[in-house]
Amino acid sequence: MDVIRKDNRVCVTGQGISVSLPDTAANRKVLIVLLRWLRDAATGRELFTLQELAQIVESENRQAASEHAEQFRACEEDVEGFLRRKRKVDE
Repeated sequence: MDVIRKDNRVCVTGQGISVSLPDTAANRKVLIVLLRWLRDAATGRELFTLQELAQIVESENRQAASEHAEQFRACEEDVEGFLRRKRKVDE
């Protein structure tokens, strides 16, 4: 998987797909979730590992992508709820 940032856009290519969106925090989150749920039709396996997806948020740590995937599941896999979700902040 390749992640290219240019002209305030993020482009992800790999596994025969390509997607380019404005490089915003919300779009990065959506890309991680969307790409994680893509499956190989023959095997049913995910097309991208969490380690690969962590590149989207400029991290070498797979937990960066895993956190977004877990938050998405916690929102009952509702994209709008996931994007509007705010972290709890201690006072």
